[in-house]
Amino acid sequence: MSLGFGVLIALLLLVTPGAIVARIGRLTWPTAVAVGPALTYGIVALAIVPFGALDIPWNAWTALFALAVVSAIAWCLRIALGRVRDVNAEALAASRGPALVVAAGVLLGALLIGLAALRGMPNWQAIPSNWDSVWHANTIRFILDTGQASPTHMGELRNVETHEALYYPSTYHALAAVFCQLTGAAPTTSYTLNSLAASIWLFPVSGATLTWQWLRGRTDEWRTAGAAAAAAALSASFTALPYIEFDTASMPNLAAYGVAVPTMVLVVSALRHRDRIPLAVLALLGVFSVHITGGVVVVLFVAGWWLFDALWHPVRGRVVDFVNLLIIAIPTVLLLLPQFLGVLQQAEIIVGHAFVTHEGKKRGLFDAVVQHTRHLNDFPIQWVLIILAAVGAIVLVVRRVWWPLAVWLLLVVSIVHSSAPFGGPIGALTGKFSDLFYSDPRRLSGVITMLLTGAVGIAVFTLASIVIAGARRLVDRGSPRAWSAATAALVVAVSVGIAIAYLPRGQFLFGEKYDRVMVDAKDLQAWAYLATLPGAHNTLIADGNTDGTAWMYAVADLHPLWTHYDYPVQQGPGYHRFIIWAYADDADNDPRVAEAVKALNIRYLVTSTPVVRGFVMPDGLVSLDRSRSWEKIYDNGEARIYEWRGEEK
Repeated sequence: MSLGFGVLIALLLLVTPGAIVARIGRLTWPTAVAVGPALTYGIVALAIVPFGALDIPWNAWTALFALAVVSAIAWCLRIALGRVRDVNAEALAASRGPALVVAAGVLLGALLIGLAALRGMPNWQAIPSNWDSVWHANTIRFILDTGQASPTHMGELRNVETHEALYYPSTYHALAAVFCQLTGAAPTTSYTLNSLAASIWLFPVSGATLTWQWLRGRTDEWRTAGAAAAAAALSASFTALPYIEFDTASMPNLAAYGVAVPTMVLVVSALRHRDRIPLAVLALLGVFSVHITGGVVVVLFVAGWWLFDALWHPVRGRVVDFVNLLIIAIPTVLLLLPQFLGVLQQAEIIVGHAFVTHEGKKRGLFDAVVQHTRHLNDFPIQWVLIILAAVGAIVLVVRRVWWPLAVWLLLVVSIVHSSAPFGGPIGALTGKFSDLFYSDPRRLSGVITMLLTGAVGIAVFTLASIVIAGARRLVDRGSPRAWSAATAALVVAVSVGIAIAYLPRGQFLFGEKYDRVMVDAKDLQAWAYLATLPGAHNTLIADGNTDGTAWMYAVADLHPLWTHYDYPVQQGPGYHRFIIWAYADDADNDPRVAEAVKALNIRYLVTSTPVVRGFVMPDGLVSLDRSRSWEKIYDNGEARIYEWRGEEK
């Protein structure tokens, strides 16, 4: 399977199911395609929790069943809600011409992001070396092996010894598992292709959708379409989304950010089109189930729009609008209740994240405003985009679109607090909000990027229109259509020029971790050999939590003691797992090791070099060669396999 063909299949799987349901719900084709991914995730999320509780396996057939059931419900609701359908409002939908302009901008943005991926990932089928990718690939393998895709059952994978309950959003992984079954792709391949599909498609769509929401009703349809198309094309130039998120392997967060804006626009539109309320619930369920921070973004944007726009210019009346929002929110909360309860059990872990820079509030403010926080500060500031965003902000002020600026200000304050915490009541309140994003400037900067994309699109289209209007006055001839084409050509030239200028950083971030450092050919050879040994597939393989051996599950379907990297010491429940981690090489003198080996059903132990940057090999795996209880049966200079001989010594 080629990279391009694989991404195309993943994209069709992401968009098509949700678009089918959207069309049943009477959404226009452009809107259905835009909100399709969010609805697809919603269908998956609606199914995997009850399926998991009822031991119904999640696979391609049950996924098709879920789509059929949701489609049938959507058809029934279409009939039932026909009375509240607003035909006059539907007549205001995008005309064919403007819709095609926006579609062209989205395709251009997607092609530019795809170009960065194609140039930056010659080794796209390699095993990535970044932190969370091993967990995502192992989760896909786990769903394929067990059929269990519920986010409330992820402790069965992470907590290998105790299977203690753990919530982890698994909707992204469940869809990737279906991709594996449909195409025959390996979990690692599916992880990469589905992540690229989300990166390439979702953010151009997001930029266009948000810009359309800002300007529709504030200016004419063609100008709105031009600015939305420019935003879609320019989405390829921003470093934070999708490139930084891809580089850090924050794939559920990336996908949730990508569907947050279309979901927000669908929720807002449901106040006028009340027959869309069920679709809004399904999309909101999907966003929260991919990653909760994406749902927080939706709530933040809707709240900003409500406070600074709808409250003063209500759609159907303040009370009616608020009631309609409650009608969307209440069933969504009820459907998400099992997941919210799981998250509450991990609240201390989430709140415990901190990224203090010790550089002071002034520096924190500068970094927040110019998008130079944490991972972004490895690259020069994108001054062209920042200046254009300021121009776009001025246009929004002139157009009296206030809510994006208010949300931007809140996010900037939150980034400053995360970098240099405030004290007093302001710090406490800001901290509560920042904790929703793990108090991570990287995640907060990603949300700001969504706002900047729309602002830059507005600026480029506005400036191009001014330049062409000036040229038209000077020339004083030519048809309006020719001058409109000239405006479009100038917007395309500027968008492509900026994207090409920033292409090197995009392709670097896409391919940086596909470097074969943590897992290379020797690791793969060792695991292939291990897979042939007696009992290797039905016993637990002891390994370390800082090297690349956790990949053996996703790659070779071998069951390691660790399914994720953990920093910097042994984490997670499991007494016997800790004994192996700390004392395995003391097995000759420490009877606890033999007890742990028996309790965990361990026969083989695997080590590898190197370890994750800055980490060290677990204490219990350092001196295995000096232990008579472990016999080395394989060594290729990098990966070593030991067999337990404790009973024979």
